Amino acid sequence: RGKLFWARVTGRHRKIDNFAPVESYLSQLGCVKYYPEQLEFGDQVRLIRSADRIVVQNGSASHALLFARPGTEVVMLSHPALPFMAIYAEILAQLGIDFRIVTGPFTRKGETYLDQSDYEIPLQRLAEVIGHWVD
Repeated sequence: RGKLFWARVTGRHRKIDNFAPVESYLSQLGCVKYYPEQLEFGDQVRLIRSADRIVVQNGSASHALLFARPGTEVVMLSHPALPFMAIYAEILAQLGIDFRIVTGPFTRKGETYLDQSDYEIPLQRLAEVIGHWVD
């Protein structure tokens, strides 16, 4: 079973401004980074199904989590604007997926859509949630 970092290309909206240290920390925990938009759909499903721990950035690619196996631990990285996230969290809970969210402050607010804002992830907060993932 594996650990995934389901990442977003950094040049897009809703980016993590401290991506490099977040990526480095996740790599130290054994998470393998993938950019879902660079994979065929079947490969995305296979990777999600084979993982037992997933870190995912907030965005449309997170919908692939619906293919995760029951018991999978998922942590979403996001800014604090989370409309409808309770509904999404409930769907994942009904599928038996352990879903948590680590939020960080906005670094740039989207002018048209707040949910497309950029943000930072506090590494200490992330470590408190997934530090036990060390093998």
